[in-house]
Amino acid sequence: MARIGVEIGGTFTDLVMLDDAGRMSTGKVSSTPVRPDRGALDAVREATSDLAVVDTIVHGSTIATNAVIERTGAAVGLLVTRGFGDLLDLQRQDRSAVYRLKYVKPSPLVSRDAVREIGERVLADGSVRTAPPADEVRAAVTDLLACGVTSIAVCFLHSYRFPDHEIEVGRLIEAGWPDVPVTLSHEIAPEYREYERGSTTVMSSYVRPVIDEYLARLEASLAAAGFAGNLHIMQSNGGTLPARLIRRHAVRTLLSGPAGGVTAATAVAEDLGIANLITFDMGGTSTDVCLVREGRAEVSAEADVDGLPIRVPMFDIVTVGAGGGSIATVDAGGMLRVGPQSAGADPGPACYGRGGTEPTVTDANVVLGILRPDTFLGGRMQLDVDAAHLACERLGERLGNDAVGAARAIVDVANAGMLGALRLVSTERGVNPTGFWLFCYGGAGAQHAASLAGDLGLRGVLVPRNPGVFSAFGLVIADLQRDWSAPFAASLASLDPPALRTCVDDLKQAARAEFSSVNLDLASLDYRISLDMRYPGQAFELDAEIGEEDLDDVEALATKFHDGHRTRYGHAAEDESPEIVAVRVRALIAHPPPLAGYEAPLESGGIEAVELLLDGGHRDVAFVQRDAIAADQRIVGPAVIEEESSTVWVPANWSGRVDDRGNLRLEPVRVD
Repeated sequence: MARIGVEIGGTFTDLVMLDDAGRMSTGKVSSTPVRPDRGALDAVREATSDLAVVDTIVHGSTIATNAVIERTGAAVGLLVTRGFGDLLDLQRQDRSAVYRLKYVKPSPLVSRDAVREIGERVLADGSVRTAPPADEVRAAVTDLLACGVTSIAVCFLHSYRFPDHEIEVGRLIEAGWPDVPVTLSHEIAPEYREYERGSTTVMSSYVRPVIDEYLARLEASLAAAGFAGNLHIMQSNGGTLPARLIRRHAVRTLLSGPAGGVTAATAVAEDLGIANLITFDMGGTSTDVCLVREGRAEVSAEADVDGLPIRVPMFDIVTVGAGGGSIATVDAGGMLRVGPQSAGADPGPACYGRGGTEPTVTDANVVLGILRPDTFLGGRMQLDVDAAHLACERLGERLGNDAVGAARAIVDVANAGMLGALRLVSTERGVNPTGFWLFCYGGAGAQHAASLAGDLGLRGVLVPRNPGVFSAFGLVIADLQRDWSAPFAASLASLDPPALRTCVDDLKQAARAEFSSVNLDLASLDYRISLDMRYPGQAFELDAEIGEEDLDDVEALATKFHDGHRTRYGHAAEDESPEIVAVRVRALIAHPPPLAGYEAPLESGGIEAVELLLDGGHRDVAFVQRDAIAADQRIVGPAVIEEESSTVWVPANWSGRVDDRGNLRLEPVRVD
């Protein structure tokens, strides 16, 4: 039986199929923005005509993210505790633009007139003061539905301590209006900080109908095509869940696509014995970067989408609007800008010949000669060089330059934006990236990676096999996993270890029950335990991973937190007794990746010399096919290494070689 990973990007939809023997086949088709499920189905059909041999399809996309950014989600109504109707409008006092005199807070996904206050109250210790009146709940829901609301979110104060009121209200709504989706905050983010919990709950309620409708269409299309296996969805934390479970936790899919690449990069790097790297995923519309330190990708318990906070574990991925399809423009002040607007899949860059006329990063690389018209996507897609030149020439006229000069400027500006993202996850967080590898994938990334790695002082660049579909490979090898959390307020100085262990056991039991409900095999179920901890007086917590044996060892818990604090912030107050704020359990069923060896050609293929106009003038550039590079062959720059899913630029004073796993390693030429 085979396993398929399908990842929808802004320009292309990528596919990887692995059979039981570890044999891999890949596919890449144009995305269909109006109906993304059609692009996914097109990719699956290209991979195989017999879906009966496919056991599992794992899917990643930006459907949820796009719904939030484009504000195309459901009309949400929110039920809150009386007195907290302004919760989402008040937000926090933080300002993303401190010096902007006319700063405006991000608009909530629920307007104030779609919020209804319910006369219920639970105290901070979990004791009940007032139960929610059933008639008041029914009247509020009736009123909201009459106003056009199609999805209900419920966020009561202190429901993370006492969820029964939310459960009761959820049952009332489901009994009276069974077709209206209900999202309860204690199920989505059972943690204190009511604004973040409310925002997360509303965002999940906002995207839930969108995800539900999308998955229903995809499941129906796959079934009609003969697929009878399991459909799993990638989450933002790098793990997958069956589609039946993800519907109630739609907010966990917000970084579904980029998470696949980080998962795959971490697995490949571990196989190579590389512990420190920065993942660099440059696709058609954006670039995503993530720091991996000591073999672990950075994970954040809180992030924001379009300025709104979400409180669910996810890879700490930084995204910038610079991709192959990013459009270059000149602003009112005469400055060149690249992105965040993208030509996307339709019409795409000018060189695609689909009606696009604006110059993009891809067009710039065509004009510079790095992308050749006859070898793009393995020759399956012919590029229009004249259209790319015309687009860059028009831009050059506004800049006082020619087409080549404009193309160089486009690449330089795009690189500056991506370099800023790389610095944000490394040097700006106190991490010295010297010695780190830049793990590059995505269809466009390898054209820029070496230049960026040189500017940041990294050791070199790793380009895996099939980099253009690498995120889809991450979907195939990802573990099944789900994160659970519970509040637990205690100082280590007065900790009751049995109570801590009971909390952990309760979360494990909840995980087993949910996994059993969808008939998952529990024989290989494993757990990862961590604690959110802080020093007394700190406003935010640090996640400290612990072992099962640490639950009864207070000193070990303190040491884990002190060490983590020192790693993140450069210091630790070891005379202070840390506080526990929350307990987290990750339940997972591992799916070991089949990382087979690689047999390089015994003899190298031919190298074609092409004269290009580089910064230093006209120079001969070597063009070579990646699958023709012998094991002991070193490609010295300037050179272009071509393959079906990507093109690799090797600058002057850099060289490249293929390792025994088939990864391409680019490193600066050391001059002794």
